[in-house]
Amino acid sequence: MKNFIIIAIISIFSTTAKAAVAVTDNPLCNIYATAQNVVVSNPQNQPLEITITKRSGTIVSKMKVTGREKQIPIKDLNVGKYNVVVKNPTQQQQTFRLDVL
Repeated sequence: MKNFIIIAIISIFSTTAKAAVAVTDNPLCNIYATAQNVVVSNPQNQPLEITITKRSGTIVSKMKVTGREKQIPIKDLNVGKYNVVVKNPTQQQQTFRLDVL
């Protein structure tokens, strides 16, 4: 029974994320984390390009957001520290930190 409990706790932590919110006067978007997803909220409803990189700079994922919200499953990400870079069509950029625990 003890081994099962430990495995359950590890699986809970491996699907947990926290996102640091960038504080700017005019954010391109807002990002927050749930237990299963990183949610990108796009209140201006403008086309955005999202790039998730490891802190070393290696690109993990690239995607486009055309609606008001994009949910990115964290089960696709290994435990670690990431940057989420958001660009709009005029190449304005905003970077968020993402820790997958």
